[in-house]
Amino acid sequence: MQASARARLFVLFLDTYHVEIAGSHNIRRPLVDALDRVIGPDDLVGVMTPDMSPTDIAFARKTTTIDGFLTRYWNWGERDQIRHPEPEDQEYAACYPNSADGSCADQNGIAAEMIDRRHEKRTLDALVDLARFLRGAREERKAILAITDGWLLFDADQSLTRPLSCQGVPGPAAYGRGGVEATTTDANIALGRINKDYFFGGEITADMGAVEAALGRIAQKLGVSPAEAARGIVRIAIAKTS
Repeated sequence: MQASARARLFVLFLDTYHVEIAGSHNIRRPLVDALDRVIGPDDLVGVMTPDMSPTDIAFARKTTTIDGFLTRYWNWGERDQIRHPEPEDQEYAACYPNSADGSCADQNGIAAEMIDRRHEKRTLDALVDLARFLRGAREERKAILAITDGWLLFDADQSLTRPLSCQGVPGPAAYGRGGVEATTTDANIALGRINKDYFFGGEITADMGAVEAALGRIAQKLGVSPAEAARGIVRIAIAKTS
């Protein structure tokens, strides 16, 4: 059906991460009316959200399908929701809780920014995947209608890698703050990818003894050398972020 020469393809991309509940409710009627005017009887339309694969899109010829979807799920906007429904978001919130008494105030806001960064990346990655999917589906007569409040387009923020005063989450072993589990930072220091003599801009003296101990424990469990364990940690980190 997607390959029909007469039909145009429209994908309604609902950016659930970056639209508030009120916005998703208010846009329903104007959006359906606009689609009624634009979409012809032979055109195909489908709905996608950031957590979907383009291959899961179900195309249909009637805007009544979209109207029914938006009526049932008028609250699809999640931007202003306080809860963190996804496990990854819950983990960020648990690792970096805001401190009400000021004892760990330097980690306030970290979880919120990490969650926002993750949501933005998932959204933009989903749009790229959708564009590639549509390019392979047909040559022309296709469009993506993204419903969003927009994105911040985050740059790299080295301050997010800073050591924290709170001992609840001690961080990499190299910080010398009680961390015993090897992290990507520890692996990169061990491999020389991070200069141990100018660690964190020279503000921190890397605890190489703690790094070696942390990597040694992993290496012993896996039956490999500490260097091989470090390279494995880096490969896993790259695979999870690519």
